[in-house]
Amino acid sequence: MAHYRTWFFAVCLAVAPFTLASNEAWAVEAIAPSQRPALLTGKVKGAWAKANGALRGVFSEFQAHRGLGRASELFKPSNTSLQHGRGRIVVDAVAVGDAGALLNDLRKMGLQKASRYGAVVSGWIPIGAVSRAVELQSLRSISASFKPIHNVGAVTSEGVVSMNADVVHSTQIGAGITIAVLSDSFNQKAGYADDVASGDLPAGVNILDDTANCGSACSDEGRGMMQLAYDVAP
Repeated sequence: MAHYRTWFFAVCLAVAPFTLASNEAWAVEAIAPSQRPALLTGKVKGAWAKANGALRGVFSEFQAHRGLGRASELFKPSNTSLQHGRGRIVVDAVAVGDAGALLNDLRKMGLQKASRYGAVVSGWIPIGAVSRAVELQSLRSISASFKPIHNVGAVTSEGVVSMNADVVHSTQIGAGITIAVLSDSFNQKAGYADDVASGDLPAGVNILDDTANCGSACSDEGRGMMQLAYDVAP
C-alpha cells in the first residue's frame, strides 16, 4: 500500500516531487577538467558553492564516466541513496526570489517532472546541466535529492511532515475518535495482517463491508487510505 501514500499526497498536497525515472535521452554537456567540482568535501568557491556535496560528487563522477569514453554505457553513481535514472537526477532547488522564475530557468535546462512548493523547485534534471544550473541568478542553492527513509511502520506518509502532524503526535490529540473510510475494497488482497505486523495499521479495524464485486480489479484502496490516516493520527 506504500504507493497510495506517495500518490495521495503528491496529488492532494502538491508537495511531493514526482520521481518516476525518465525514459528521455540523456542531455549532457562536456566540461573541461579544470571546471569540474571537487568530489570530496572542502571549501568550494564560486557558483559551485550553491550545490551540496552529493550533487558535486555525482556530477564529477558523471563527467569522469564520459571522459573514459563510456558515454554509451548506463551511468550509475556510487552514492546509491540518490534518486537517479538514465542520465538524470532528482534535485531540490531553492529560489533567490520568485520560485516561478527558477522553475522556468530550470525547465529550459531540461528539468522534467517538476513540482514547486514555496521557494523550493524539485524535479529530474540532466546531470550534465547541473554546471549551468548553479550559475543561475535565480538559484540560491541546489541539492541532490535522497531516497525516502522509512521510519514508522513499513512506510511513513510524506503528509505527516507536510502537515506537522509529527509535532503533535506526543499530545495524542483526538485519541479515541473513530475514523471512517469509504472505498471499494479493503482486504481483498489479504494484506491487512501484514499491515498490523509492520505497525502500519492497528488491530481491530471494524470492516463494515468488504464484498465489492471488483474481481481482479480490486486494489484494496481503502486499506491504503487507512494507512495514510493512521500515519497522521496513530
